[in-house]
Amino acid sequence: MPDKALHKTIAIVLGLAAVLAVLLLIRQTRIMHINNQITLLEEQIRALQYENEKLEIELSRYTGLQHIDTQAARLQMIRPRKVRFIQKNKLERRL
Repeated sequence: MPDKALHKTIAIVLGLAAVLAVLLLIRQTRIMHINNQITLLEEQIRALQYENEKLEIELSRYTGLQHIDTQAARLQMIRPRKVRFIQKNKLERRL
Protein backbone atom coordinates (compact mmCIF):
# COMPACT_ATOMS: atom_id res chain seq x y z
CA MET A 1 0.00 0.00 0.00
CA PRO A 2 2.65 2.56 0.86
CA ASP A 3 4.22 2.04 -2.56
CA LYS A 4 0.97 3.00 -4.30
CA ALA A 5 0.63 6.12 -2.17
CA LEU A 6 4.26 7.03 -2.88
CA HIS A 7 3.77 6.48 -6.61
CA LYS A 8 0.60 8.58 -6.51
CA THR A 9 2.40 11.41 -4.66
CA ILE A 10 5.30 11.29 -7.13
CA ALA A 11 2.87 11.36 -10.06
CA ILE A 12 1.09 14.40 -8.57
CA VAL A 13 4.40 16.20 -7.98
CA LEU A 14 5.59 15.41 -11.50
CA GLY A 15 2.26 16.56 -12.91
CA LEU A 16 2.47 19.84 -11.01
CA ALA A 17 6.07 20.29 -12.16
CA ALA A 18 4.99 19.71 -15.77
CA VAL A 19 2.15 22.23 -15.44
CA LEU A 20 4.53 24.78 -13.92
CA ALA A 21 7.06 24.15 -16.71
CA VAL A 22 4.37 24.73 -19.34
CA LEU A 23 3.20 27.91 -17.61
CA LEU A 24 6.78 29.20 -17.43
CA LEU A 25 7.28 28.38 -21.10
CA ILE A 26 4.09 30.26 -22.04
CA ARG A 27 5.18 33.23 -19.92
CA GLN A 28 8.64 33.28 -21.50
CA THR A 29 7.11 33.09 -24.98
CA ARG A 30 4.87 36.06 -24.20
CA ILE A 31 7.85 38.03 -22.87
CA MET A 32 9.81 37.31 -26.06
CA HIS A 33 6.85 38.40 -28.17
CA ILE A 34 6.51 41.66 -26.21
CA ASN A 35 10.26 42.31 -26.52
CA ASN A 36 9.99 41.78 -30.25
CA GLN A 37 7.14 44.30 -30.44
CA ILE A 38 9.17 46.81 -28.40
CA THR A 39 12.11 46.42 -30.78
CA LEU A 40 9.87 47.02 -33.79
CA LEU A 41 8.31 50.09 -32.18
CA GLU A 42 11.75 51.48 -31.31
CA GLU A 43 12.79 51.06 -34.95
CA GLN A 44 9.65 52.91 -36.04
CA ILE A 45 10.42 55.70 -33.58
CA ARG A 46 13.95 56.05 -34.95
CA ALA A 47 12.66 56.11 -38.53
CA LEU A 48 10.04 58.73 -37.67
CA GLN A 49 12.59 60.86 -35.83
CA TYR A 50 14.89 60.72 -38.86
CA GLU A 51 12.02 61.65 -41.18
CA ASN A 52 11.06 64.50 -38.84
CA GLU A 53 14.62 65.86 -38.94
CA LYS A 54 14.60 65.71 -42.74
CA LEU A 55 11.30 67.61 -42.82
CA GLU A 56 12.63 70.24 -40.43
CA ILE A 57 15.66 70.77 -42.67
CA GLU A 58 13.40 71.04 -45.72
CA LEU A 59 11.14 73.48 -43.90
CA SER A 60 14.07 75.68 -42.93
CA ARG A 61 15.25 75.63 -46.54
CA TYR A 62 11.85 76.83 -47.82
CA THR A 63 11.30 79.43 -45.13
CA GLY A 64 14.79 80.94 -45.43
CA LEU A 65 15.04 84.46 -46.80
CA GLN A 66 17.32 83.41 -49.64
CA HIS A 67 14.75 80.92 -50.91
CA ILE A 68 11.92 83.44 -50.56
CA ASP A 69 13.94 86.06 -52.47
CA THR A 70 14.78 83.53 -55.19
CA GLN A 71 11.14 82.51 -55.58
CA ALA A 72 10.00 86.13 -55.60
CA ALA A 73 12.48 86.90 -58.39
CA ARG A 74 11.34 83.82 -60.32
CA LEU A 75 7.76 85.05 -60.05
CA GLN A 76 8.90 88.51 -61.12
CA MET A 77 7.79 90.06 -57.87
CA ILE A 78 9.43 93.33 -56.89
CA ARG A 79 9.92 95.09 -53.58
CA PRO A 80 7.68 98.12 -53.08
CA ARG A 81 9.37 101.50 -53.16
CA LYS A 82 7.28 102.77 -50.29
CA VAL A 83 5.38 100.89 -47.62
CA ARG A 84 2.13 102.46 -46.47
CA PHE A 85 0.14 101.35 -43.47
CA ILE A 86 -3.57 101.87 -43.03
CA GLN A 87 -4.66 102.83 -39.54
CA LYS A 88 -8.20 102.25 -38.39
CA ASN A 89 -9.95 105.32 -37.13
CA LYS A 90 -10.66 105.80 -33.44
CA LEU A 91 -14.35 104.89 -33.73
CA GLU A 92 -13.58 101.45 -35.09
CA ARG A 93 -11.16 100.76 -32.25
CA ARG A 94 -13.86 101.44 -29.65
CA LEU A 95 -16.17 98.86 -31.19
